[in-house]
Amino acid sequence: MTKLMVGCFVGISATLLVLIISGTLGSIGTEFGSLKSPILTYCASGICEYEPIINFMMSWIIMSILSMLFISNVIFVLSVLLKKRTSCFFSSLLFLFACTWGCTKIAPIFSIVHLIPTTYLNCLQVLSGEIGYLTQNNNINALTGIIVLLVCNIVLTIINFSLMKMREVK
Repeated sequence: MTKLMVGCFVGISATLLVLIISGTLGSIGTEFGSLKSPILTYCASGICEYEPIINFMMSWIIMSILSMLFISNVIFVLSVLLKKRTSCFFSSLLFLFACTWGCTKIAPIFSIVHLIPTTYLNCLQVLSGEIGYLTQNNNINALTGIIVLLVCNIVLTIINFSLMKMREVK
């Protein structure tokens, strides 16, 4: 439990630190880094319009935190299942990369890609509608991403607790 909490705390802290530092450095002396910077947004028919980044800020922060929690939970589950650190590292890296890549490249799963949590790991592409446009799936949005990541984090946490209980019994 302590390892999981430390992993989640480190992941959230690292995400918030990167967001704060990049936002601060980007806003120094230039209009490019301000909260009014435009982001190209997509709709089902193609490019819609430019919107300021401040419109996406809260959803972006929430999805980033949930994404970090998801990554921490996946790595923790794999570390309990795989005893060796090297195999755990490569397995989790391969799993997360393959699932994230496959969500936008494998056409037969485009209809269900909104239910796969690794779709939402690239938060900015989800919020701008780029992934929804690439996959022609209109169900990919911030609300669906938050719900899917939240449910997956709860399920993975339950799996973590059950695996830890099984390990204690042995």
